[in-house]
Amino acid sequence: MEVLTATYKHLQNALNKQTELFAKDESPLLLHITIPVEERDPLAVLERINSYSEQFYWEKPDFDIAIAAGGIAYEPDLQKHSFAYYKERTINASSLNHSLATPIVLGGQTFNPGAELDNEWRSFGQQRTVVPKWTFIKNGNLSLLSVNVAIDPEEDIHTQYDALTIRLQGYLKCLTDFNQMFDEPKQLTVVNRLERSYKEWENAIENARDLIRQGEFDKIVLARSSVITTDRDISPTKFANRLRNQYPDCYTFIFQFEQQNAFVGATPERLVSFHNRYVLTEALAGSINRGTSAREDDQLEHELTHSMKDRSEHRYVIDSIVDQLKNVSTNIQFDEEPTVKKVSNVQHLHTPITAWLKSESDIVSIVNLLHPTPAVGGLPADKALPVIPKLEKMNRGWYAAPVGWFTFEESGEFVVAIRSGLIQKNKATLYAGCGIVEDSDPKKEWEETKLKLIPMLTAIKDA
Repeated sequence: MEVLTATYKHLQNALNKQTELFAKDESPLLLHITIPVEERDPLAVLERINSYSEQFYWEKPDFDIAIAAGGIAYEPDLQKHSFAYYKERTINASSLNHSLATPIVLGGQTFNPGAELDNEWRSFGQQRTVVPKWTFIKNGNLSLLSVNVAIDPEEDIHTQYDALTIRLQGYLKCLTDFNQMFDEPKQLTVVNRLERSYKEWENAIENARDLIRQGEFDKIVLARSSVITTDRDISPTKFANRLRNQYPDCYTFIFQFEQQNAFVGATPERLVSFHNRYVLTEALAGSINRGTSAREDDQLEHELTHSMKDRSEHRYVIDSIVDQLKNVSTNIQFDEEPTVKKVSNVQHLHTPITAWLKSESDIVSIVNLLHPTPAVGGLPADKALPVIPKLEKMNRGWYAAPVGWFTFEESGEFVVAIRSGLIQKNKATLYAGCGIVEDSDPKKEWEETKLKLIPMLTAIKDA
């Protein structure tokens, strides 16, 4: 292949760099190749190249970007080393000049760092980021296929390069294999559903309101889970496919670090996107359902925009984000009046916030700075967060936590993993939450969580 011949010539120029880097540090290097390929649906690519128990997916149709990936080539330690360290230790054997022709890192963290994880979340860890063995990216009309491998000092870079190209050719063959057999579509049957009783929920809300009246905090976000058991195993990719088709205005994701243990969701909420030190984040808080007619939908929107409770909750989130950004950025901008962001079954108060980062900050530090926003935690965070597990009586794991992707060139995006669920064979633990302030009505908050569970409950039957 001409493209691979070109990258091989490019590789020759990297040999001096390899010697120099290993002389400074014997930690593994990352060898990377990217080639342009024929356009494909990345989720279909994930199903075609299914040779690894680890699989990852990310899509935002509005931005026309999707990422499918599998396997784990390398796990950078971002608490120990900087982006610049890993950028320097990457040997890019690609002649392709594109911002995404570089290793893509995918990962996330737990909602409550430091809290012990339940067994079902153990493979996810407190914080985990990985460079996959292969990545397929669709960005507009451009499709890219990448491969990665870690190289130790005693390994020959030419041998590893040859092995990578063989693996790359195998993946290319998978992309053109249209002779696969498909199972007849069949809906799953829910055989059991276990969730918290309304009485327990009501007590939790009343306890939260009492603490707010006592001045412990101004707001707290409480969630509940619904555990679904089905008559056969749930497919994470089929689940994600239903979610992305039903909710194209949301971010659809899959994070699976071991077989039969996948975190899947379709969230409307961006935490932060980052490119060339330009940051885009948002406040998304205050919710109401969609109407069954245009007139009812308009009436509900009016009710939301004029709700003092929802506007107050929304302002809490804006003020918290702006306060966090002040120390690390300049030129923070946002509109004083929120807009309404409509998704298929819910509408939210929404305020985009932009800023320019100072030179010493990176996307991971900004993620840690912004998480958790009052939209999923509370205000003040240090007062509300310790109370959440006591009132919820569950371990959130990665639910409502940051998940996303980035490059060592410091571009990327993270979202807040709401509207999500943990899939384990034929069991799905689905999550939904809402913000509690002093005048919250337990019944209305219960109905709001029911509304937010609908996307996952509907999609699960076709998975």
